[in-house]
Amino acid sequence: MKKNILLIMPNVEKGGIEKNLLLLTSHLVKNFDITLICGEISNDIKKGLDKNIQIIISKNFLKSKFFSQRIRNTINSFFEILKNKKTIVNKKTILFSLQNHPFPILLSKLIKKKIIIRIANHPYSSLRFFNKYPVFLFKLFVKIFFYRFADGIICNSNSSRIYLKKFLKKNSIITIFNPIEFISNLQPEINRKNLLTIGRLENQKNISGIIFALKKVKDYFPNIKLNIVGSGSEYAMLKKLIEANNLNDNVEFKGYVNPTNDLLNSKILILNSFFEGMPNVLLEGLAYKIPIISTNCESGPGEILDNGKYGELISINNSRVLAERIIETMNNYDIAIKKAEDGYRSLDRFNKFQQLKKIEEYICSF
Repeated sequence: MKKNILLIMPNVEKGGIEKNLLLLTSHLVKNFDITLICGEISNDIKKGLDKNIQIIISKNFLKSKFFSQRIRNTINSFFEILKNKKTIVNKKTILFSLQNHPFPILLSKLIKKKIIIRIANHPYSSLRFFNKYPVFLFKLFVKIFFYRFADGIICNSNSSRIYLKKFLKKNSIITIFNPIEFISNLQPEINRKNLLTIGRLENQKNISGIIFALKKVKDYFPNIKLNIVGSGSEYAMLKKLIEANNLNDNVEFKGYVNPTNDLLNSKILILNSFFEGMPNVLLEGLAYKIPIISTNCESGPGEILDNGKYGELISINNSRVLAERIIETMNNYDIAIKKAEDGYRSLDRFNKFQQLKKIEEYICSF
């Protein structure tokens, strides 16, 4: 009997972590039986999963609107496993949590199974920006408290691992970079024109900060255009912001589409996040040899761009500095292209096969 991996990912939407899910499962399904538990899953991701993966969508046990949809999905997934543990769990089952780890960790103790958790965002920064200080301290305490009971912890950046090791004296905390699939021999357009940002339209990504920067850049480059690839809850707010700053002709929302053409045709890729884990979009940017400007947020951009060697790093939430760096990059584009090409040559660090093999070997060690 193969070892069974019970993957717990309550919210399977569209984004970087979902791309990692597809790559991870396509590799692990060769040697493991995989069951994916979720509260909801996008049709695109569902179609992309290997047919040998069992998908269980939890029933709606918790209906209270007091909790967010993401929390309801987490709690519903928890109860789905508890209710059907005899059919879902066997002697060779190991839990692998990809989101909202306290509930899966508690579950692992209730059903007496080992659990590995994968940290997608920096443990500190993912809480600090959107919580008042007492709430932040409480949530951080809860997070660290539960992490003590995880059997294995995979961080996708060295920064996250170093931070966790301040609190958790575990040898089982390791760094494994995101497994990224690159297409070789891509030829970017010679006459690139637009600015580009890719990501969910949520507060974390601070796309409003890019729009404020764009207003300043427009004074120097009146025909500059920003393409926004992604979808999310801030769409209406961002549209109003664009209208208020007379930028209707300078911004285009493309929705959640394959960004290949935009990466090949755009002049600069911008990531303006408050926090990240190991952002796939920057890895994809280097793969497409596009110059990058990113906030130096915790935890991945500094590691991906090697502290500015392969792209520009700026302070968090500073539209003035972002505007200045965009203008500087436009005016010194040869230097920016050289950095991007050097970054492309550094991508062996994130080789898909190496990272997936490390994850497989890590699971087998439990």
